[in-house]
Amino acid sequence: MPTDHSAPVTPQTEAIAMSAGWRWSIPLTSRVGNGYVYSSRYISDEDAEAELRTAIGLEGSDTAARLLHMKVGRVRNSWSRNCLAVGLSQGFIEPLEATALHIVIVTALEFAQAFEAGGFAPQHRDAFNASIAARYEGIRDYIVAHYRMNQRTDSQFWRDNAANDHLSDGLKAMMTAWFTHKDIAATAAEISRQPTYASLSWHCLFAGYGTFTRRQNATRPASGAGGGQGKGAGDAGRLRPQFPRIQAGLSTAHIERAITIFITSFDPPKMRAIRVSRYIRAMG
Repeated sequence: MPTDHSAPVTPQTEAIAMSAGWRWSIPLTSRVGNGYVYSSRYISDEDAEAELRTAIGLEGSDTAARLLHMKVGRVRNSWSRNCLAVGLSQGFIEPLEATALHIVIVTALEFAQAFEAGGFAPQHRDAFNASIAARYEGIRDYIVAHYRMNQRTDSQFWRDNAANDHLSDGLKAMMTAWFTHKDIAATAAEISRQPTYASLSWHCLFAGYGTFTRRQNATRPASGAGGGQGKGAGDAGRLRPQFPRIQAGLSTAHIERAITIFITSFDPPKMRAIRVSRYIRAMG
């Protein structure tokens, strides 16, 4: 549902937690686009619409809401005989990561490369299908992690997701690597030769939810392993091995702004500032 711009106009898309899912707020040139992705197992269509209207200030408005049902999944093989499935004919994953266009581009590029390399024959069809399937599964795992790592307790939806044990082996490996201080990039490479998300994305996700190992269990890097001087050096000495190096010259304010945008609102508002603060200190 569209709403008018507020002042000042925000420069980013926002993803904000709701009682049974999340909503988006996307600033466009003439309006702000709003939508609610929710689980019908936890809330009715009518209640979901009412919750969204309240959140964006459209209670009592005659602005119509459009209801869409999502069928999440993918075809087994994107390339079958002389047909190539692309876009919605190929699969769909909820838009938390807005990956639809990415999948279309990757499918087109990889198909062209495989088709040409195989002499315009299906020589590399199986490898292509496996690659696209792995990319879908990588996106799925990253999105599931957003729900699984949440620490909200204000609705049954979030409590159930935090207790979800139906996780892929790949996601379990990434979570284990984070909590046991292993190399995130190396773990991702073990899961897939072409990881869908870079280690920086996983670091931001895990750290953004405030899921840090207790200080007494954290390990200090070896001598000369990278800085640790200046503000926050104590925390950085314990936690820096878990975070990619941030380019010199970026101020704490710049980093905090970027992380605040990334974290969105999947923790209660009071906790959000604490999460960002802990992450900044950890990176030094």
